[in-house]
Formats: sequence, structure tokens, C-alpha cells
Amino acid sequence: MSSIEQAPSQAGNLYLGLTYEYSSVSDFVTGTHELNDNVRSQRIHSGLLEVSYGLTNRFTLTGVVSLLQQERRTSANDFLRTRGIGDAVLLVKYSLLPYNVFSKRQVSIGGGVKAPLGDAQLTSDGGIPVSPDLWPGTGAWDGIIWGAVSQGFGSAGKWNLYANATYRFTGASDRTSAGDGRYRFGNEFVGSLGVSRLHNDWLGYRLGLRYRSSTPDEFNGVAQPNFGGKWLNLVPGVSVKASDLWSFRASGQIPLYRDVKGTQYTTTYSIALTIGYTLSRARSALGF
Repeated sequence: MSSIEQAPSQAGNLYLGLTYEYSSVSDFVTGTHELNDNVRSQRIHSGLLEVSYGLTNRFTLTGVVSLLQQERRTSANDFLRTRGIGDAVLLVKYSLLPYNVFSKRQVSIGGGVKAPLGDAQLTSDGGIPVSPDLWPGTGAWDGIIWGAVSQGFGSAGKWNLYANATYRFTGASDRTSAGDGRYRFGNEFVGSLGVSRLHNDWLGYRLGLRYRSSTPDEFNGVAQPNFGGKWLNLVPGVSVKASDLWSFRASGQIPLYRDVKGTQYTTTYSIALTIGYTLSRARSALGF
């Protein structure tokens, strides 16, 4: 779970997270049916830097920037690799109902923007425009709204039921590879629902569902074929608290259902590893 999905933190708390994610995008799907294709494949390597800071006990500022490398093979002799800095996300979260030990409940909302830092003008070595889904960035400003709720259970609150949702309103970009029109990626909704358990002081695990839907991309206002769809993934995860400062997290995504527009390559599986560093206001005041 990235810091975009995490609830607001306390005033003065600083969280830094570094995540590596690997995605295999080799399932060839039309609608809900998977087709046989043993030649084409795609791999995505992502590095995410997450920074989250508690401005007050209710307001938290979160920023995420990414580095992407995508590799696509369409035949035995046709291989394409793209890499670059991805777009950045800046989000302000507000805790409507802060967590307390009696209710064990927290409700939060937020909003922000995605800034176009990534390249959206890529071409191949032969000067041919690269497909937009291989761009590191989108070339456009997007708006983001976010919400989350969690409810703890048990006398010690070791069990927790959580849900969160994000909606991204995409903007249009003039920075297309062809340079002759406006390209707009589809609007996107992502929602998660799951349960987590704190096994002891240092070990926790979770199991959830992640639903994503997106509208088709548009070029000059015309919907593009083979973009957009609906996906439902199973998301297991485990976390380890090595100390008050350091934590480690591993998670994966396994497709359960997908219904894509047209024919697309879609995710076979993904895994993510995160190293987190948390500096609380209390430790900062003590000088360590």
C-alpha cells in the first residue's frame, strides 16, 4: 500500500518510503477472454519515492515521484525499451474522524494533483512514435480525489477492516509524439477493500481486493480502441517493523477478473517491495 492510500499521520511525523515494483504484462486478453500468445510480452520496472509529512494532527501532505522502465517484445526480433522519470503526485489529506483507542475508527478525505514531469514525446530509434502506454509520463495535469476509512476490532485492535478509493480526472496533453493533436488518458477509479492483522509488535499481514476501472484514451476527442477496461485483483501483503524507525513491506497483485476494451496486453502478476523510514515528532524533539 503506497502512502497515497495510507491514512493521515500525526503532526510532525515524517515518512519516507522507497518502493520497487515489478509487473509482468504478458496476458493477451480480448474482453474477458485470454488468448494464446507466447511471443509477445511486456515487463514494467517501477521505482517510487514516497514522502508524507503531518502538517497538523488532521492535515497531512503526501508526495510521490516515480522512475519507470518498460520493456516490450512483439516478435523474436522486435524489442523496445523505454525509461524515464514518471509524473509526480501531490496530495493533501484531512482526517475527518481521527483514530482513537475507544472507537478504533478513522475516516479521511483528500485531494491533489498529478504533475506532468514524465516524458510524453517518445519515439523509437527509427523515429516512429511510441505507443502512449509506454510513455513514462502523460504530459498533462490531472486532478485527484481520495477517501479512506478503517475500523479496528478486538480489545487490542489487532484486526482492522479498511477501504479506500481514488479517482483521477485526466487532462489533455499537447505534447504528443506526433505533435499534431491533443491526447488524453482515460479517467481512472481505484478502490481497495481488505482486512489486516497485527500478529505481534513487529509482524503484520493483510489480504485485500483491488478494483480498477478506466475509460478509453482519447485523441482529439475521439475514443481510442484497445484502451480502458475493468480489473479486479487479489492483493496479499506482509509487513515487518524492524524498529521504531525502519519498516519493510512486501505485497503482490494476482488478477481475478478483467474486462478490457478491445484487445490488450494486461497484467499477469506484480510484486512490490518497500523500505520505510518514519521519524515521529517525539523522537525528533529528543534529537534522534
